[in-house]
Amino acid sequence: MTLPDMQICRLVLVASVVLSAAACGSEPRNYDDCVLKYVKAGMDRAAVVAVMRSCREKFPEGTGTTASSQSEARRLSPDELARLDGRAGLSYGTHYSGTLHNGNVDITVSKVQIAVTTKVGGTSTSKLYTTVVHIPPQSAGTFAFEIVVGDQGASYSWSIASAEGFQKKP
Repeated sequence: MTLPDMQICRLVLVASVVLSAAACGSEPRNYDDCVLKYVKAGMDRAAVVAVMRSCREKFPEGTGTTASSQSEARRLSPDELARLDGRAGLSYGTHYSGTLHNGNVDITVSKVQIAVTTKVGGTSTSKLYTTVVHIPPQSAGTFAFEIVVGDQGASYSWSIASAEGFQKKP
């Protein structure tokens, strides 16, 4: 078995453990609980990303918030969008991930559209990727998605193209 095959098997095993354990007692109530429960010290980055992906599949959006306590998601204004920042990069293979900080005081971010620019030599190509998140006001959260990678030696940069979120109902 080659090293990539072993990594794929390990990722499938981690994801299976998360999903099957979720069917048993003491089930996490939201995405953050899921990640905290299943990410363990000593896990490599690929295993952590597999857990995050499995937890996101189990808690796709608006996790831990009931429909009665939130208003409909809407596109963030330019001022609200300017209050989002973070760090991201190509983590392995075609997997792009990062952490976003939501500096808004009353908006929970539920979706972001990230522009990833690939530069090879003097040529740059940008592509938009949309991902579901759950980042409460004045806190940080993670995102991850697969990208179309460039040739060997390519460099990557990213920016937040747009975002959606909701305000708590009074």
